[in-house]
Amino acid sequence: MLLAIEKSRGVPVTKLNEIADSALIQKSGQAVAHNLADGIKYYDEILTQLESKVKLNKDGEIEFFSFAKYAKKKAKKNKKANIAIIMAEGSIVDGDGEIGEIGGNSMSALVREARLDTTIKAVVLRVNSPGGSALASDIIWREIILTKAVKPVVVSMGDVAASGGYYIACAADKIYASPNTITGSIGVFGVIPFTGDLLKNKLGVTIDRVQTNEHSILSFNKRLTPEEFKIIQKGVDDIYADFIGKVADGRGMKTEQVDSIGQGRVWAGCDDINIGLIDEFGGMNAAISDAASRVNISTENIKLKVFTTAKTDPMLEALITLQEQDNNTSSVKVSALQTKVMEMLNFAKSIESNSGIQARMPYIYWID
Repeated sequence: MLLAIEKSRGVPVTKLNEIADSALIQKSGQAVAHNLADGIKYYDEILTQLESKVKLNKDGEIEFFSFAKYAKKKAKKNKKANIAIIMAEGSIVDGDGEIGEIGGNSMSALVREARLDTTIKAVVLRVNSPGGSALASDIIWREIILTKAVKPVVVSMGDVAASGGYYIACAADKIYASPNTITGSIGVFGVIPFTGDLLKNKLGVTIDRVQTNEHSILSFNKRLTPEEFKIIQKGVDDIYADFIGKVADGRGMKTEQVDSIGQGRVWAGCDDINIGLIDEFGGMNAAISDAASRVNISTENIKLKVFTTAKTDPMLEALITLQEQDNNTSSVKVSALQTKVMEMLNFAKSIESNSGIQARMPYIYWID
């Protein structure tokens, strides 16, 4: 980040650190003095500047187009599209998933649709996921492999593409990420917590059971036997071996190499490029341009089609509709605290709803 600011604003990194450590910027004017801002203006002055840039006459009025409305129009399916953008955002879960989740079945269906669409010449997979169900990740990976056999697949990583998120990305022809993308976390785990003592000691609830065979019950209210622990551990080991094998195949590495950077370790993009987990720094535009060049589509002839399983909350959809009907272009504001609370709730729900071995980051992180 410091290097990017130095490049764009012409302020040396040493000076930036001095500004931060000495709290030299406490008012907007001081930001201008230190060349981190270009000027101080009121809203009306910004409007005047915009009017000048778009060459409006004095009687004209700027007509603003909200980003939400713009994005919605851009995302509409293009019948003449030649590049598919597949959005894989959220935790990876079995089945079709809910709002903010990547369903193994629904996402693999989208990839399959893009593969079978003869007008689509290349695919860009946008991954922003901390992972989730190992089974669902494997189902999606399989569709990526089948698609790669008939048309190029390029991955663009967002803030995080870790564990199962990396699983579904590793087979791509090329992987783009940002220097601060959180990825890797090549590892899996299985959890069957024992709650029996808690229920008995805190609530006075005891549990009786009837079972047909030795291992009929693996549940929260029955403590695992040493043999059952070994059975689950073997499942974890087998899936991890499969995971690192697929990463090795996709990235042209040896399984021993992948294991040495795996074991659940989390990496930033600036390290990934040196250890072989990504190919190049860049965002969506870079990935789209790369995909187009692989099928000889010029920049001016790129036509995009967005594939997404995102399901909008009905209430949020109603608010957006009302917003678009109103001249007020301000977006629905959600506080940082609300966002964090929702992330914690969704994380807890995803852990609760998933069974089997998980390929996910076992925690939520925020970078402040």
